[in-house]
Amino acid sequence: MKINSMVYFGVEKMKLSHIFGLLLGIVIQGGAQVSIAADTAAVHVTGSVVNTTCKIGGGTNQNVPMPTLDAKDFSGVGSKAGVTDFNILLTGCPTQFARVGVSFDSCGTGATLVGGRCSDINNVTKLHLELRKANDDVITIGDAFSGDYFALAADGSAALPYKAAYYLPEAVAMAGTFKSVVNVNFHYEE
Repeated sequence: MKINSMVYFGVEKMKLSHIFGLLLGIVIQGGAQVSIAADTAAVHVTGSVVNTTCKIGGGTNQNVPMPTLDAKDFSGVGSKAGVTDFNILLTGCPTQFARVGVSFDSCGTGATLVGGRCSDINNVTKLHLELRKANDDVITIGDAFSGDYFALAADGSAALPYKAAYYLPEAVAMAGTFKSVVNVNFHYEE
């Protein structure tokens, strides 16, 4: 008996006997499973790489003058004194971004990260640097994102409000010159 029907498979015409042979081959090869492709989707990732960064106070560094205190201004372990308001003054930030995020990633050369604070480089006073947000929340230096996001002006500038304080991790503060450094990184957001 001859079968004259045609079956459409894809774009080419195949005789039913060819399809039967193809299916039989699949069964003979160990019962391989035939799967039908499901709908697919794609994830498109976009981003920006900038060749510039914000300038701090017109350069790459900014000084924050702290008050002169008496060692007796500290009441013992964990006490804080000399809270000083300051702004990180940014200029020249990439203007294609609307906001800048700040992170205080590490202590600078000579200072040691201890409990989220930076030590006195001179190690004379026994004091550490503690940073705070404008609302007085303590910033843990060394966290991946320890600051906030701030709006950038159209010219790429911003004044980011923070506070610095002396922190005493020991029983007694010592007289001497205090100096500490914290590294700042910027993160941009459109």
